[in-house]
Amino acid sequence: MPTVYCVAALAQYIHFFYYIIMTAVLVYFDKGQTAQTNLFLEALKEGAHTRCDDLRILDGYALNDTDRLNMYGYIAVFCAEKPLFASKPDPTVITILKDHGLKEGCKGCVLTVSRGLFSDKFTRNVMNALESCGFMIDYFDSLRTAADARRAGANIG
Repeated sequence: MPTVYCVAALAQYIHFFYYIIMTAVLVYFDKGQTAQTNLFLEALKEGAHTRCDDLRILDGYALNDTDRLNMYGYIAVFCAEKPLFASKPDPTVITILKDHGLKEGCKGCVLTVSRGLFSDKFTRNVMNALESCGFMIDYFDSLRTAADARRAGANIG
């Protein structure tokens, strides 16, 4: 009879360690606050519930001094603004992320909007800039539609 209780206690112990709440943050950068960005954010949030329990969405340009990114288990960076002919990200985006705790060892993904020419090169340049800070990227995507955003959201976490 005592072995049954030991097995039950062991099962609870193992379940405790396997069920870890994943808190992720989605930091988006869009000065214009377009309707397309809001649509993508809703689709990303909808898709992210498969892997993470709590997804917080923060406007990157409206971060306070007390907002720290390194306290989250996963950081998704979403660059929603891309000029038509540009392939380099806005340097203030990288500076904002560095100033708010994006350090070596932080894990996350990079998402951009496919707009205009050089969209893939823009994504690659954002990734290179973030990796130079020590950000470990496990997923990246260039979003075209809300379906792409849902699929990418399922990979957050």
